[in-house]
Amino acid sequence: MRYATVTAPDNKDYFVRIQNGTATPIGRAFEAPGADPLRLMLTAGKNPAKAKGIAKAFPIAKAKKWHSPVTQPSKVISVGANYRRHIAEIGLPVPKLPVSFAKYPSSITGHKQPVKFRRSDTTQVDYENELMVVIGKRARDVKKKDALKYVFGYTIVNDISARDHQFGGDQYSRCKSFDTFTPVGPWIVDTTEIKDPQKLPIRTRVNGKTVQSNNTSDMLFPCAFIIEFLSRYITLEPGDMITTGTPEGVGWGRTPKLFLKNGDTLETEIGGIGVLVNPIKEYK
Repeated sequence: MRYATVTAPDNKDYFVRIQNGTATPIGRAFEAPGADPLRLMLTAGKNPAKAKGIAKAFPIAKAKKWHSPVTQPSKVISVGANYRRHIAEIGLPVPKLPVSFAKYPSSITGHKQPVKFRRSDTTQVDYENELMVVIGKRARDVKKKDALKYVFGYTIVNDISARDHQFGGDQYSRCKSFDTFTPVGPWIVDTTEIKDPQKLPIRTRVNGKTVQSNNTSDMLFPCAFIIEFLSRYITLEPGDMITTGTPEGVGWGRTPKLFLKNGDTLETEIGGIGVLVNPIKEYK
C-alpha cells in the first residue's frame, strides 16, 4: 500500500491511501501545528490500511499539490558515509559505527516542489539520493533481528547539501537544513510491498543524465542495524524519518565538481518506490 499527503481537487489537504491509482483521504493535513495525520494514527495504534475514508476518493493523478508524506515528524535523523563506494570516492575513513546528525523538519518539502536557494547564501548545492525509513511504532533498545518490525514503510529523500557550508565549519545541521533542502516523496510504500530494503536499485538524474546509480545492498550499515543503533540512544517515535546515506556520484566527488543550478531538474529514483522530481530554483 502507498500513502501520500496531497492537496486534493477540492483544494483541501489530506493524508491519502493510494490503491490502483485511486487516492482515498483518511486524514486531514495541516489542521494544527504538529498535528501530522500519520503520526496521530500510528500513535493511537490505528492501521492506516484499514482507516475509513473521510472525503470523496479521487485519481491520485489529479492531486493539485504534493507535500512530504509525513508533514510534521518529531525528528529527522540522517546517517552519512553509509555506502562503500561513496566513502571511497570522497576519501573518507570507513566508520566503525553509523555517523548520525539531524536535519530540521522545517527543511522538508514535497514531490514536484522546488528546491530553492540564494546564490548569495551558497554556490555549492549538491544532491544526495537516499532511502528514507519511516518509523511505525515507538522503538527503544530494539535488536537488529526485530528492527524492521518497527518500520511503517519507506520513501525517497534527497539530502540536499550546501557543500561550502558543510566544509566551511558547519557540523551538518545548517548546511543540510536550508528551507526546501529535504524533498521527500512522492509517497510512502509500506512494508507489505517492501520486505527487504537492502535490495533496491537507487539512481539520480540531473536534467535527464544519470549521476548516481547503485543498489541499497552497498550500504555499510543496513536499515535494521541503523534502527538498532539509534534506538539505543534515542527513542524513535511513530512518523520519525531516518535517511540512510547516499551512493557514489555526488557532485562534490566529481571532477569537475557538479552543483545544482537554476533551471535544473532533479530526479531521485528508488526501485519499488518511484521517482521524486524537484525543479531547482534560485531566488534573490
